[in-house]
Amino acid sequence: MPRISILNFILGFLTIILAASFGSFLANSITKQVLEDSLNDLSWQFVLLKSAHSHSNLFGFLQILFGLTLPYSKLSIRLKVLQTWGIFSGVISMSLILCAKSFFHPVSVFSDFFYFTSVILLSLFIFSLCLHCYGLLLKLIK
Repeated sequence: MPRISILNFILGFLTIILAASFGSFLANSITKQVLEDSLNDLSWQFVLLKSAHSHSNLFGFLQILFGLTLPYSKLSIRLKVLQTWGIFSGVISMSLILCAKSFFHPVSVFSDFFYFTSVILLSLFIFSLCLHCYGLLLKLIK
């Protein structure tokens, strides 16, 4: 198995482990808020933290699936390395940055930070997945 696939396995499993750990902290925080009857103060934060938790699990599994199918891609090793970091940029944007965003109040005007996370990092993620599909399609055709 190529080393780049193993790197994707490691990144994916670490993401899932961190998401699972984060889920227990999220559950404890929500339980504390419910017991104090101040859940309304946490609704914005709860939605974003729950979304970050769910997306972290999803993107961790996608990183692992990417690693599993990587040997079938006909693209060069250099592109596979770039794709690995492109896939991981989605993990960063939808877990760490979304979690950080939950601690700020919602705003009606989009900030540069929002554009950076949503447009650049998620575009890298989507482009990497599309490029991987292309590499797999090349294998299917040949």
